[in-house]
Amino acid sequence: MRAEGRQKKHWRRRIAAVSCCLWLVTGCVQGPDYVKPTIVVPPAYRFGEQFPGTAQQPAWWNAYRDPYLDGLVREALANNLDLRIAPARRRTGQ
Repeated sequence: MRAEGRQKKHWRRRIAAVSCCLWLVTGCVQGPDYVKPTIVVPPAYRFGEQFPGTAQQPAWWNAYRDPYLDGLVREALANNLDLRIAPARRRTGQ
């Protein structure tokens, strides 16, 4: 009797695992008539002069009046290498 009970549990688990796998895989399937949309991007989008002058950063974090948050933002702005590299790249025309 016990061996039969174990086999039933084994098959139930196996069926449940296979069912879950099939269920997860069907979430990734596209329909047969799916057509990828084409997106028109203007040529000046990436390399154009979009933002002339200097950007003004609004200090949204000041609304919270939290000195710890102020310190984190100051630290992030001081250590953000992208902000340091961007003006140099702009000067060299990269």
